[in-house]
Parts: sequence; C-alpha cells; structure tokens
Amino acid sequence: MASIAICVWPLPSSLLNAVSLAKRLRRRGHRVCLISSPDGESYARAGDIEFVTVLADLLPAGRLAEMARSLASVSYLALPREMRRITRQFRPHIKRLLTSDPNEVERALEQVAPDLLLLFSDTPLTSVAGLMALRRKIRCAYVTPIFYHHRDPASPPLTSGLVPRPGAWSRWLVRLAWARFLLVRSVCEGLNVALGLDVDVNQLLRTSCRRAGWPGWPPERDCVLAPMLRLPEFFLTPRELEFPFEPRESTHWLGWAVDDERPQEPFPW
Repeated sequence: MASIAICVWPLPSSLLNAVSLAKRLRRRGHRVCLISSPDGESYARAGDIEFVTVLADLLPAGRLAEMARSLASVSYLALPREMRRITRQFRPHIKRLLTSDPNEVERALEQVAPDLLLLFSDTPLTSVAGLMALRRKIRCAYVTPIFYHHRDPASPPLTSGLVPRPGAWSRWLVRLAWARFLLVRSVCEGLNVALGLDVDVNQLLRTSCRRAGWPGWPPERDCVLAPMLRLPEFFLTPRELEFPFEPRESTHWLGWAVDDERPQEPFPW
C-alpha cells in the first residue's frame, strides 16, 4: 500500500475528477489525501477522502467564485483594471509562499508524507507544489483530465478543430496549427505579464525550480497546458478515443474518471 497525495486547483471539475481518482486508488488499497485550498474541503468530505488545506490566505473559501463574478460584472473597458487589481492582491501572498522556508505547502507535504504526489495539470500553478515535493525527494506525476495535448504531427492542438489524416499535407497543416497556437499563446502571455494582467508563471516556476535544485528543467512548452515539468503523465481519458500517434515516454491512460457513488440531482430537462 502506498501513500498518495493529489494536489488540485480548486475548480469544480478538477475537484470532482480528483475525488473520483482518489476513490479508485483507495479501492486498490492505497492511502489517499487531497491537498487544495478551502474550496476543496467539501468535495473531499463528501467522498470521505482525507483533506489538507493550503493557501487559505490566498484563496479563502469562495474566493475563486467571487473573482469570476467580479470579472463578469465589469464592462469590457474596465476588465483590464479589474484584472490588475486581482493580480496585485495575489503578489504579496505568492512572494511569501516562495520566500518562507518551510511554507504552508511544504508543511502539508511533511504532514502527509506521500510516496507519490499527483499534480492536476489543468493549471500550471500546481507545478510549483510539484517542485516543492521534488525538493524533498517525493516522486511526482501529472494527472491530465483532457485529451493528449502535446505537439505531434499526428495530434493537432485541441483548440484547432483539425482532424489529422494520412499524408504529408495533413502533417503540414498540423505543424502549422501548432506553430500558430504556440506563437499566439507566447505573445498573449508576455503581454498579460507586461501589462500586469496576470502573474508571471514562468518566473514562479524558475524561482521554485532554483530552490529545488533544477529538477524537471527546462519545462515543456510544446503542449496546450504549458508550462509543464518533465514528469510522467496520466490521462483521465480512454486511449481508444485519441488520434493514432506515438505518445511521448512516460505517458499512460487511466480511462474516464467517473464517480458512480456521487449523488447528483436529476438534470433539469
């Protein structure tokens, strides 16, 4: 039996997937613990999963929902100002997280003492927790709740709508789609950071990686969920639904993360 921790950003879809995965692992005899902000506690308790709270100052209960409502309520012209305000609020918390030794994430890892830390990859911010774990010689891997998203001539970006076909012309179109996707994302990320609209995730990872001794560096950029550390990756989708391609090393498919035990209200048809 292994001790496994799952680090997940407090988005409802991610938390539901994390609880489902935790139940599957527990049925196989493992001890499982979820690590997330206070928003994740109710999901873990509903599934009778052990839970450890982190980032309570940065993301108190309801904070992400409040941010979403705030951004949705302002006009298009006022949106940049609101994004800068939120980013300014985050910066001192992030600085304290990176300069404290040990910080609250590291204390949570010491409390749980996992043999393996699974990082939900739908946000690159969980990679910071992964670097803190690697610093303590804890093995890490990603859990990805979407389809394969790495650059490949037979696997286009998920946002492109392309369906790869046999032949050189299709491979060229896929390469072009990847080049366009990566260029647009790079420009948008740079502008958002320069204008103060978002946190510099690359700087966060660089600082955390330096403290950890540079494991998994440089991060992978040729993927939809970049930046990602060079770690094994488990997909919560069936391999049979993917396009025919040769996946990168240390890639595994676990199938759908469906929780048959979760109570759910009938859909309001």
